[in-house]
Amino acid sequence: MEIANVKALSFTYNGADEQVLSSVDLKVGSGELILICGASGSGKSTLLRQLKPSIAPSGKRCGEITLFGKDISELTDREQAERIGFVGQDPESMIVTDTVWHELAFSLESLGADNGTIKRRTAEMAEFFGMTDCFRRSTATLSGGQKQLLSLASAMTTRPELMILDEPSSRLDPIAAGEFFAAVGRIKRELGTAVIVSEHRLEEVLPIADRLIMLDKGRIICDIEPANITSEIIPEELYYMLPVSVRVWLSCRGEGTCPVSTSEGRNWLLMAPKRTDNIVHEHTDLNDATALRLKDITFRYEKSSPNVLDSLSLEVKKGSSLCILGGNGSGKSTLLSVICGLRKPLSGKIELFANRAAMIPQEPASLFVRDRLWDDLREVCSDEKKLTETVELMELGQLLERHPHDLSGGELQRAAIAKLLLTEPSVLLLDEPTKGMDAVFKHRLGVIISELCKNGTTVITVSHDVEFASEYFDRCAMLFDGELIGLSEPFEFFEENMFYTTGASRMSRGIIKGAVTADDLIKALGYEPRRPVIASGGGGISLPKESLESKKAPKLRLTFGILSVLLFVFSSTGCLGLLKGLFGEGAKLPYVLLAGSVCGMAVSFSDGKWVAHRKRKREKVSGYAVAASSVLLLLIPFTVWFGSTFLNTGKYLFVSLLVMLEASLPFYLMFEGRKPKARELVTVAVLIAAAVAGRSAFFMLPQFKPVLAVVVISGAAFGGQTGFLVGSFSMLISNFMFGQGPWTPWQMFSMGLAGFLAGVVFDKGLLPQRRETMALFGFFAAVVVYGGIVNPSTLFIMHNELSRESVTAAYAAGLPLDLIHGAATLGFLYFLAPSVLKKLERLRVKYGFFE
Repeated sequence: MEIANVKALSFTYNGADEQVLSSVDLKVGSGELILICGASGSGKSTLLRQLKPSIAPSGKRCGEITLFGKDISELTDREQAERIGFVGQDPESMIVTDTVWHELAFSLESLGADNGTIKRRTAEMAEFFGMTDCFRRSTATLSGGQKQLLSLASAMTTRPELMILDEPSSRLDPIAAGEFFAAVGRIKRELGTAVIVSEHRLEEVLPIADRLIMLDKGRIICDIEPANITSEIIPEELYYMLPVSVRVWLSCRGEGTCPVSTSEGRNWLLMAPKRTDNIVHEHTDLNDATALRLKDITFRYEKSSPNVLDSLSLEVKKGSSLCILGGNGSGKSTLLSVICGLRKPLSGKIELFANRAAMIPQEPASLFVRDRLWDDLREVCSDEKKLTETVELMELGQLLERHPHDLSGGELQRAAIAKLLLTEPSVLLLDEPTKGMDAVFKHRLGVIISELCKNGTTVITVSHDVEFASEYFDRCAMLFDGELIGLSEPFEFFEENMFYTTGASRMSRGIIKGAVTADDLIKALGYEPRRPVIASGGGGISLPKESLESKKAPKLRLTFGILSVLLFVFSSTGCLGLLKGLFGEGAKLPYVLLAGSVCGMAVSFSDGKWVAHRKRKREKVSGYAVAASSVLLLLIPFTVWFGSTFLNTGKYLFVSLLVMLEASLPFYLMFEGRKPKARELVTVAVLIAAAVAGRSAFFMLPQFKPVLAVVVISGAAFGGQTGFLVGSFSMLISNFMFGQGPWTPWQMFSMGLAGFLAGVVFDKGLLPQRRETMALFGFFAAVVVYGGIVNPSTLFIMHNELSRESVTAAYAAGLPLDLIHGAATLGFLYFLAPSVLKKLERLRVKYGFFE
């Protein structure tokens, strides 16, 4: 039975020019396990996510995808949740509840299953995956391997017909990875679930795979059964991703079927003619100078918790490299954070005989704070020659204009290492540096580490990658029970271990003594090992221009700006009364000075910079848009007027409810014809929450609030309907804290109208999207739109007679506070709009929000 059929699939991300996937054809049968591998950035994750629409990236897709005999667009949300399971690289991001049994039950509860079904299936999955002992435990206490296994078990509770695994072992130690793929093998054999898995580590998964698919630059270049692997089929650059048994067999021109497992490799090795049965390794001499010394280090996170590090001692020589291995949760990352000073030990002594230490954390994205990778690199180094060399070394030439958070896992690792190398640390601390990297770049990284050590840099790494550790480090050790054990050279360390060892050591144990790497085995069999060709990284790189953010205002404009600020403070903080006393009660000069100071600040601090936001293409106005706008501009004002005029003020809650429902209607209308994305709804909710929180945070300052600034940003980012929704709901919800009254519907309408106009003006491109333009619009919206509606509304609320004079008087009475409100909005928009709109624009482009 055919589960999935992909025909001529091509995909391009929003804002990108090159295709990530190109003419991909793929068929998946029931009970089939398909392994997809390829270099970093080859399109593996993008391909897998195309098979589950709810997590598919936004962009332009061509081709056909059929799942379970239906076109993928016809699958309902329920069908996706029930029939397609997904487990990603990071178990932390997959787990959403606080206990194991809650996590197992979560998917079923979301689908509305009855209690009997939930209890039966969670119990069954706990038994199947061996999780009965931790069934009641908190998910926070689980190890990384247990969390990944829990993610798999949780996904299986809905009985999916297709399970998608995106590099699930990237953060697992060797033992946990073996247990995870043993569970995957049982799912395939015993349940008949089709499994598609992408991986860089193939030792555990290739033996259980039915097909091996290799991707290169978005194209499928190989689709074969693992046993049929030959040198002619496997490209040179993908050879190094294969398990040790396969690489040795290919390099030694073995005959028969390819040995894909360790046991098959041992059987073949027993029969193969050998040049030597004993490999002798030369010892590595270390520098006499000490770079780092730890003495009796003890650390624990809480007083009542056990020690993570327990009287740990370590001495690392200058210019040496040390790799620390150990199980998930053993404390490896904690040790690095203690060494670099991020955490303070409970007791013990740390001696750093070096200028400085630098660390790449497990989450390398935390190192980047700018919107372009180039800006982040340029921030730590101004030497153009050094920048160029580092960019070429880490193969980042094509990524400099990208946002760091949009890079793939392997690309982000390379960028993080590049940023740290530019700081020239004496001690370099690397936490899982090969995570997400392909085998060819792992070799480049190993060479880089070796060269750094030759030049006097000390490198300390924690890793689960035993193959990488065995080949490129001077010393290896295991962290267990709070202390380092087995510190020795790699050939001694891995030869003595049974489980924390390399594929070559397991394959050759008792056959060839001293073989710990694939190269050792190949040499012992009389052949020359193959080494990856390390390219230059792309010569002739053209470095980007400086970011516009680095430009500074001229001194004259800066001086004028400071004077404008002082004038604003003088004219807005209790000085209006003094000015009125000097110039008379009816004088307009104080207000002119206040407005002039606001405009002066906008002009003087303007950098002429465009806010990073793309305007939408001007398209024919849809019937839904007309209906939505009619509701906003006609129905809601009529409701507010009717409630204030014909209903007494005691009905204001009823009128507020009507306005709230009418404000929601345009948002619903704009979603008609397409399914709203959860990310969109959450983003709108967060914007409303930010506006409400802003009003609460500045409650002590009359009218000095960031609410209108948030509303204007919402409209400019996502359109007028969203701006109206954020504005009206922000006033309704915040009034629950500040007191509801007959003014609530008027506030909802006026704040919503400001957001709607911001969408019309900026999202449709009627005004240039410069920061000063948005700031001045905010001032206008506060004084004219919000103040122009809310101030005269008192006449309706109090049932006073309406006339030109009464409306003018009501508006004028609130004008001083409106000017303060406008000035505050101007300031908030000037400083917040560029950065916030950049973040919202990234969401809009990356996920296709409100398109």
